[in-house]
Amino acid sequence: MNRACFRAAAFGCALLSTTALTTPADAQSGQTAEPYRRAIDANGVNLVDGSFPFLFNEGAIGSGLGAVSVERHGNGAYGASNWQNYYIYQTVSGSTTTASVVLGDFSENFTSTSGGAFVAASGDGSTLSSGYTFTASDGTTVTFGAPADDQYGASNLCGHVNANPNGCVALADTITAPNGLTTTFTWDMASLCSTTYNPDGSLDCSYAWRLASASNSAGYGVAFSFVSNTIAFHSLPSGNWYKRSGATLSNSNVSGATRSISYSYVSSTVTDVTDAGGRTWRITSDSANRITGVRFPGSSSDD
Repeated sequence: MNRACFRAAAFGCALLSTTALTTPADAQSGQTAEPYRRAIDANGVNLVDGSFPFLFNEGAIGSGLGAVSVERHGNGAYGASNWQNYYIYQTVSGSTTTASVVLGDFSENFTSTSGGAFVAASGDGSTLSSGYTFTASDGTTVTFGAPADDQYGASNLCGHVNANPNGCVALADTITAPNGLTTTFTWDMASLCSTTYNPDGSLDCSYAWRLASASNSAGYGVAFSFVSNTIAFHSLPSGNWYKRSGATLSNSNVSGATRSISYSYVSSTVTDVTDAGGRTWRITSDSANRITGVRFPGSSSDD
């Protein structure tokens, strides 16, 4: 992984899907299940399945191996960041445990039978440990965990002692490239816990999350702001808690070196994105969250 983000084989920049989450958590989180690979042609069509995963770079900062970018792809208007789509979703069926390792806009699937070692479906040399450390064929490692205190009761976070193994999620903690560049993730967590302790003193909880920031050892990073920071009493967050209002790219090596991206939700199906260059893009989707129109900067109608 050469630029603080990566994808399959070439390990270029990973992207976050703009479609809604259908398996790991609430649909609001912005995380999505992803295919094993995409092959995008010159017209933007994915040759694997014929879809049109519209993508563009919303902003970047830095140069060289440590540069950080915020990119968008997917079929819908709801967007988060390339960084948020780093997680593991685990399920269990009989004696088989399946772990889908989502790395931006692609995924690697692993299976474990009767508690044995995880085996990659792709056979490309990547590995996954029982402690949720993914190692790519080029030596890049991604560690995943549970960025919330364990209450030792039922949980939807795989790293917790008594998590339900069928349907739990592990979130990215660090990415370490072969050259030593390390990227660290910070997550905002929300919990909905039982009002009654279990007999053993544990507490059953369900968790929600959003990505707060990602930064690397080269001094570059991105931090996100959101439409709402309010959570109703004894509830999990509503949709606006997950929706970005802005992103700030920064270079800690130079005081005040920042670039900004902003997001405006014109309606439930229309999103305006003002990129780091000050250009505004309008993305329109239908009720199924599929893109139906894109208005390029300077245009008065969809292109």
